[in-house]
Amino acid sequence: MIKNVIKLFKKGGGPDCPYKIIGFGFVIGSILCAYPNREENEFTQSLNASQKLRWQNIQTERFHIYISSICISLLTISFFRKVPFWIKLMIMMILTVSIYLVTPKTAYMSDYLIFKEQHNLLRQINRKQQVRYYGSLTFAIISAPFICRSYL
Repeated sequence: MIKNVIKLFKKGGGPDCPYKIIGFGFVIGSILCAYPNREENEFTQSLNASQKLRWQNIQTERFHIYISSICISLLTISFFRKVPFWIKLMIMMILTVSIYLVTPKTAYMSDYLIFKEQHNLLRQINRKQQVRYYGSLTFAIISAPFICRSYL
């Protein structure tokens, strides 16, 4: 995949260049969201034992929902035989995010927080995740015309 990305930047991309850039933006956003951050460590330290257990259960549930949505998306795009890889990737990532967002969750951590400081730390974690994911996707969409200039 890294070789494909390097070729993408060297050649100017080809006719499906925008799909490559946007698909790559989805992948980068997903990877960035997987990295822990300082706010999450502070938040975890502010929790009591029962809250920590609840937090771990919520994270486990969200992970299972995300993996399930990836599996459903992979199954869905497997039916697209003649569609180029990068378009499949873009469709898969859009489906993954959509399925994850519409899947009902059993609990939300904000319901179990006691102190205002805990609410603020949780809000910071959520904001940072949103900035990472939507920022990488927005950057990919904005950069596509510049990287793929000869094909648009």
